[in-house]
Amino acid sequence: MDKKKFFRRYIYTVSQQFVRNAEKIQHRGFITSVPKVWYRCDERQVELVIYDFLPGITIYNTIAETGSTDILKSFATYIAQVHKANIYFRAGHLNNYLQDKGEFSIIDVDNVRFHLSIRQRAKNLSYLQSHAFSNQLYFFNDYDFKHFVNQYLAMAQLSSVQEIKLWKYLNHYGQQQ
Repeated sequence: MDKKKFFRRYIYTVSQQFVRNAEKIQHRGFITSVPKVWYRCDERQVELVIYDFLPGITIYNTIAETGSTDILKSFATYIAQVHKANIYFRAGHLNNYLQDKGEFSIIDVDNVRFHLSIRQRAKNLSYLQSHAFSNQLYFFNDYDFKHFVNQYLAMAQLSSVQEIKLWKYLNHYGQQQ
């Protein structure tokens, strides 16, 4: 008699990562896309995730429509809360966060990790500014990036040693104190 052994697949696809990350983010108390259905077609090598539409507009569009960078103060506080929950959104830029009636949400969550060092915090903050600048969005010229980071630090509850390290990393990534 032949022996048979079954193996589970442990290779995660981007769609699987999206579904898992959305569940983890929601479990940590943040608004994000809620996957309803996940389809996989091996024959065509295509996967599909269906989720409800999230209301709101991107932080970028909020600033562009109002002509004001005032939202960046509350957004810095929100980023501090996200980081306190150990969420590292590697693709976190002003077009991947929505704002609706004073509440923020996270979209495009396939590129999220759930561990966060001081270096990663600095990298995340730096990416917000550098992505905006590289797309010729000069919001942090109007709303000083140092002010944004200080607002973040007011809510991040880091030790003074951690704050010094954060500024050191920000300087390393080209951000000035």
